[in-house]
Amino acid sequence: MIESTVVRIILERQRARKIALLIFFGLSLGSAPAHGLPRCRATQLALAPANEGLIANGGTVVLEFILTNRSSTACTLRGYPRAMALDERGRPVPEISFEDLDGFIAEPSIQTLRTIKLRPQAHAWFEVVGSDGMGLEDLSRCGLIRTLSLKVPGDRHPLAVKPKFSACDLAKISFFLPGIPD
Repeated sequence: MIESTVVRIILERQRARKIALLIFFGLSLGSAPAHGLPRCRATQLALAPANEGLIANGGTVVLEFILTNRSSTACTLRGYPRAMALDERGRPVPEISFEDLDGFIAEPSIQTLRTIKLRPQAHAWFEVVGSDGMGLEDLSRCGLIRTLSLKVPGDRHPLAVKPKFSACDLAKISFFLPGIPD
């Protein structure tokens, strides 16, 4: 009895690790796309900032970005974009990393991840939330982001936008929502 429980726990942990790796590398867990449509690819999308950075309490900066389906075919988005901060030479900014944000700062009532059907010329958006360093004594973990390189789930080709903002240490990135931010 104890032996079978231990084996089951080991198998569950191995499965959890495999799922985590699949998610990290942006691969699909299922073979059938949502709504019968393919996932959106970077070549179908345009990425643009929706604002210049909203300042919230205590040096928190909220930036909103819009993705537009510029292709002639519909596609789907689900999940979280993967982001990397780049400097003026296109090199990674080592002080900045990104993790998933549960919910939205600009839309606190929205907490549920959903699959978005993106028709041609339709929009989806997401937030990046970080600290601008205000009130921090040690600014060594802060850096100027000249380019935000972004990958949509299921595609390894990046999109890029040049928002020019400073962030410190850890920035959080939201999941996609349909439309454009208010």
